[in-house]
Amino acid sequence: MVLNKALFAPTKWDDLGLKLGLLMTRLNVIAESGDSFKHLKKTIEAWLMGADNVKIPTATVSSNGSSRSTTTSSASRQTVSTSNTDNGKRSLDIENVEMVTKVLNKALFGATKWVDLGLKLGLLMPRLNVIGEGGGDAYKHLRRTIEAWLEGEDNVTSRTWQTLIDAVEGTGDRAAAERIPKKLKTLYNITL
Repeated sequence: MVLNKALFAPTKWDDLGLKLGLLMTRLNVIAESGDSFKHLKKTIEAWLMGADNVKIPTATVSSNGSSRSTTTSSASRQTVSTSNTDNGKRSLDIENVEMVTKVLNKALFGATKWVDLGLKLGLLMPRLNVIGEGGGDAYKHLRRTIEAWLEGEDNVTSRTWQTLIDAVEGTGDRAAAERIPKKLKTLYNITL
């Protein structure tokens, strides 16, 4: 396996899965059996099978022998609004987890505020305690928090960009909240 030759630590299989775009819920299922090597193998298999709507790299070779790399979506269900106005009212779901985490990252939202954000989004403290006890760093906790929100857990009543902006502002990070609409426009051509 290429990863073995590159001295990739199999114990980092869950970080790799997240970077590849797999959802934490899938990684939790993978973690239920076997050792790190089996987890790594199942993570790569899930990614190659296009689980969780990940983008899979493909290479094409032209007639002159040159190659180029592209990515294709494993499923066409994920849609990104390309209209000029969204008004923050388009409902988000678990398919948007990568988009949401990327926008938060680009807006410079501090991952260490994941508990405050979760509470503002309508998640309950027992769920946030479970997320915190699940291991990992603040970025993993933030991602799991976003996943729970997008899945409509606990007291979540709204899953829109405006809800996210309001929640980020509610954590005290007004600057990040103000950057979110700009990042949405730059990254996804969504205007709120």
